Amino acid sequence: MSAQHPDIATEQAFIDHAYECLELSKTDAWKLRDLSEAGRGGTFQARYERDVFDEALVNRLTALDLGDAALVFGRIDRFAESPDALESFHIGRLAVSDQNREPVVVDWRAPVAEPFYRATGRETMGLARRRHFSVQGH
Repeated sequence: MSAQHPDIATEQAFIDHAYECLELSKTDAWKLRDLSEAGRGGTFQARYERDVFDEALVNRLTALDLGDAALVFGRIDRFAESPDALESFHIGRLAVSDQNREPVVVDWRAPVAEPFYRATGRETMGLARRRHFSVQGH
């Protein structure tokens, strides 16, 4: 039997939190959609604006539906201003924030995520650590 890495429980708790934030984002988007569907009357301009808003919400809900894909698949720790300080970013399929709009997961296409893909042992791009996650069951 092999021993688990001491950080696994902390990482699992963070990933669980990320999924909770994702679910909250879905709930918020559905609430907005329910509010915008009230009353289909009004001027042509008002109906058009409602339709555009609704289309944006449907696109957001579609993006938030990951199916079997993992939300979070990596983490990078990079050196901050002082050499002793590290800042961490969890990298995933889409950006997710918490109730205070603080980032929880960074979209893999964001500039801050670039070292996750491009850093090497010779060119660290400021990274102290890079982790890859395998997530199942969400």
